[in-house]
Amino acid sequence: MSALFACEDPATWRSVYGKYWDVVEAKSKSKKPGKLLNLDKWYQEELPTLISSRPDIHVTQPELVKLMEWKLTRGKFRPRLQQLVASNSEDTVETCSRKAFSLLPDVQAAIAELSSLKGVGPATASVDPQQDWTPHRLELCLWALTTAKQHQLPLLKEVDVKVKSSDADTDQRPTKKLKTR
Repeated sequence: MSALFACEDPATWRSVYGKYWDVVEAKSKSKKPGKLLNLDKWYQEELPTLISSRPDIHVTQPELVKLMEWKLTRGKFRPRLQQLVASNSEDTVETCSRKAFSLLPDVQAAIAELSSLKGVGPATASVDPQQDWTPHRLELCLWALTTAKQHQLPLLKEVDVKVKSSDADTDQRPTKKLKTR
């Protein structure tokens, strides 16, 4: 992952991003078949449309609960976090999310506002108002590469080779030796 993060070749990043859905599908087969794939499609495709179609842009409490389910299915499962998110009232979630969306384009202020909800930290509160290269899209690439490596998926082998050779070309700094007593 750190090699990709250090990679400055846009083609390599696009290549990893192009394999994102293949990695999601492969990971989805490893646990509860289809659950991650369905949740990810909902999160990536349906949720943004639902939110932006409202005259007063906001997230509902059931959507926030489902968003947390997506996050925990994708990564490390923490049942307490799911319970905390579910304990937020419908009114609190809608009021808080309305205020957060009204604070955009000040992303930091919007994230701080959403982080006031129980069980919601900066990672869950991150917003993706654009569909270009955003922190969210970079995170998708890093997750896809890491997950493919963890599950030994051959999907990103050619990308991994590009990243390693690219990293080797650019990381030719001399190493400092630590002083020992």
